[in-house]
Amino acid sequence: MRVQWWRKICSCCYFHLCYSKLFPAPFYVFDEIDAHLDSYNSEKLADLLKEQSINSQFICITLRDVFMDRADKLYGVYLQNGISRVISPRLMEVSP
Repeated sequence: MRVQWWRKICSCCYFHLCYSKLFPAPFYVFDEIDAHLDSYNSEKLADLLKEQSINSQFICITLRDVFMDRADKLYGVYLQNGISRVISPRLMEVSP
């Protein structure tokens, strides 16, 4: 039986987060770990990282709104005339 991509990704992330409880680091970098996840699992993973961010910092490279919605700080990188540019939009609290 083949294991689905999202199960492998979630298992690896959860294992890594459990390992980080034993051997903590000041920050972690994840490069598009949510790329192959459906929206439900992306939300669960984003919530878990948000919860864990109390003790550590997470740098997540993503294209998903779910991860960006839960971020404390965002940076955007784009290419202009062969030069990488970095922007940091201001995040606002929006009342419902």
